Amino acid sequence: MSSSLESVISKIETTNVRPAKDNDIEDIVLMFQSFLREGLYKVGYTLNLPTFLKHLFAAVDTEDECLVVAEHDGTTVGVFLGTLEPSYTNANQLEGCEILFYVQPEYRGNGIARKLMCAFEGWCRKKGAKKVVMGAVSEMKGEKLGKLYQRAGYKPYEVSFYKDLTKEEVS
Repeated sequence: MSSSLESVISKIETTNVRPAKDNDIEDIVLMFQSFLREGLYKVGYTLNLPTFLKHLFAAVDTEDECLVVAEHDGTTVGVFLGTLEPSYTNANQLEGCEILFYVQPEYRGNGIARKLMCAFEGWCRKKGAKKVVMGAVSEMKGEKLGKLYQRAGYKPYEVSFYKDLTKEEVS
């Protein structure tokens, strides 16, 4: 077996996905800041740290959101935050909605993202969700993430666009 394949297998086997705790919040914030730098800053998103911290601490303390982290050798290398929402077309049908999904670049391609997705999907099933909706930021190799989603059984159904309303409109 090649050493690179052994490294991938080792990362998958020694990565633990577990519910986040209060002492994970600092690592989650650092990963979210990396997430912003990789793509969301480019489209105008900013971070209000007090607001974000309030949401994270609430997510740790509730059953209404799923906040899990991936650890490899004691280091937090990934995070997934999701929630449940009633479907717009049927309020009796719950859908799992991804809010934050990030794996540190040096750990991508090793199955860790899939482990995080599976943890969220399992949580959604236990809560009675019928579907899960995932997003992909185009600035962050959205096509590659889209392929991961499709391999996991997801089907594309929408392309999102944004518009910065703080800039003057061009006619």
